[in-house]
This record gives sequence, C-alpha cells and structure tokens, in this order.
Amino acid sequence: MVSLQVQCHSSILRTDVPIQVLLPQPSEEASSTGPTAGKSGIPVLYLLHGLSEDQTAWVRHSSIERCVEPHGMAVVMPAAGRSFYTDMRRGAGYGQFIADELPFLMKRLFRLSDKREDTFIAGHDMGGYGALKTAIAHPGRYAAAASLSGALDLRTLYEVPDDEIRQELLQVFGTWSECVAGRHHLPEMLERAVREGTELPRLFQCCGTEDFLLKDNRMFASTAGRLGSGLAYLEGPGEHDWPYWDSMLPRMLDWMHPLP
Repeated sequence: MVSLQVQCHSSILRTDVPIQVLLPQPSEEASSTGPTAGKSGIPVLYLLHGLSEDQTAWVRHSSIERCVEPHGMAVVMPAAGRSFYTDMRRGAGYGQFIADELPFLMKRLFRLSDKREDTFIAGHDMGGYGALKTAIAHPGRYAAAASLSGALDLRTLYEVPDDEIRQELLQVFGTWSECVAGRHHLPEMLERAVREGTELPRLFQCCGTEDFLLKDNRMFASTAGRLGSGLAYLEGPGEHDWPYWDSMLPRMLDWMHPLP
C-alpha cells in the first residue's frame, strides 16, 4: 500500500484539513489480475475516527493497511475534530464536507471510483455514528456502511450529568428537541428512510459485550431488525478499545467488499 498524508483546503470548512490516505500499490501483475483489474477506478472506503482522535488513529492503532490490501481498496481517513460528522449548529459544516466535498476532492486527486457499488463508509465510536448517519442521509452514494461500537443513541449522551458534555452537544446539535428536529437521531433517521421506501446501503454493526455503549448498540440493532432494514449485527467479547476494533476489521472488510 501507498501511505500519504494530504493537506487539502476545504471551502466548506474554510480551513485546511489533514487527511490520511492509503492507496493500492501499483504493479504490472496487479494491473492485469489484481482486485481492481478492469475497473474504471479504485474502490474506496471512507474510514472515520472517534471522538478524541484524528485522521491518524486507524493507521497508528490498527492493522488497516495490512487488512485492506487484499481487497484492492483505497482508504480515506479525514480529520473531523469532535464534530460528530455533522453540520454543527454553532460550528463548521462537517456533514457536508464528509458527504460532498471530501469525495469530490479525493476522486479528482486519485484514481478512485465514483460508482455507488465501489464506495463504502465506516468508523468507530463517534465515527460509527458518522458513518451510518452519512449513509442513511445519502443512500445513493454508498454500497455499504459499518459502525464499530458506534455512539448510536445520542439520547444517552444528552442524559449524561456532565456540563462540559452538555455544552459540547449544544454546540454540535443544539438542545435535544433541536437535535431530533434537525434529523440527527439515528433510530428516527432509519425509521423515516424505511417508511419512505428508501433503497438503503447494506448496513453492518458490531459491539463488544463489555462495551459501555452495548445497550445503545442493542437498541439500534433492535430498531433496525423491527424495521426489516437488513442490518448485519455482530456481538461478542470485547471492550470499547482498539484491540476489539482491530479484531473486527477483517470481518467488516470481508462483509463489505468480499474477495473474488
């Protein structure tokens, strides 16, 4: 794999944004027989970081480079601060940046496919929320989306008795009623999409049984099951940490982009 650290200027965010990029290593053999042979562009996974991390988190803490290489996919890992990948009520438009501007920039800088069937999004913690939210809000752009131990029920965060967290949520989403009205609450987003007959991407979700977000993940999986959304849910031993997320990477990638 080719590993790049990219600095791009975002007109939406009105600042430079650091982005970590992994690209398949070109070779004569791969050009004729590899996973991307015959394609007009490279399949791409947009991989989102957690609340207290940045664009380097997946490269530093996981085996993403080794795991994704057989799949012939590019991986794009943007920095998004503590934005929840949302157009913030009092802040920058990270939702629009992730869904619109980032793919536009990456597909023109690199030979990435612009086809829905070649485009994927995933993340852990805050990134799990961001991945599912982006895919549900823009279903025609992604073949599949995955959440690893995602923060999938914002109501739980609003109930945390911590003024610092409360102020942060107000900056990003506003009050709870404003959060719901602004279509940021994932269970309601999913229910609305199913009710309207939206052709959703394939959805994958996993969580460790020792994770403090397990209850929220079970709730979302139950809602998805009741709605018949086709969500694939995995649950097993693990905490809210990198050893668990790293262990789930191969299973997520095999589900998302099966090898030939």
